[in-house]
Amino acid sequence: MDVTTMFLCKEHNSDFGHERFFAIIGNVIISPIAGIIAEATSPIPGGKNYEGGLYLFVAMTTVLFVIIYKLPVRVVPPGEKMFKKSLKLIKNIDVVMFFIVIFILGTTWNFSKYFLFWYLEELQAPGLLIGMVTSVSALYGLPFLLTAKWWIKKLVPTE
Repeated sequence: MDVTTMFLCKEHNSDFGHERFFAIIGNVIISPIAGIIAEATSPIPGGKNYEGGLYLFVAMTTVLFVIIYKLPVRVVPPGEKMFKKSLKLIKNIDVVMFFIVIFILGTTWNFSKYFLFWYLEELQAPGLLIGMVTSVSALYGLPFLLTAKWWIKKLVPTE
């Protein structure tokens, strides 16, 4: 979805940060609702039935695909000599180190993201709390997304 969003932002001269804002707001709202649904639909008191949350996810994903299907997005052909250009990038030690750092950061982020919920389940945390963890972790990026253009102008020198 981010690639489509980036393409449409470029096409309509929009700000990517402002468009991502709505995705994060959706995450902040829907995650606690899914947690509440998991507790409310459980036949065992204190248990969690994630079936309702899964159905909510499937329904919202279906609506999303219908909307995206109707969007007028052009498919841009790939660039010329991409393999040759990729080899040039791989020969640069700064680029290789950047890839390694991003790989390590992604691994640790995914580890904490996925195992955190198992840990909270072991602690018998309520469904609302599990949903709120996702919501609160999404909130930290909002100020940056709304001011991204200003930060980029300050940090990236223009020639």
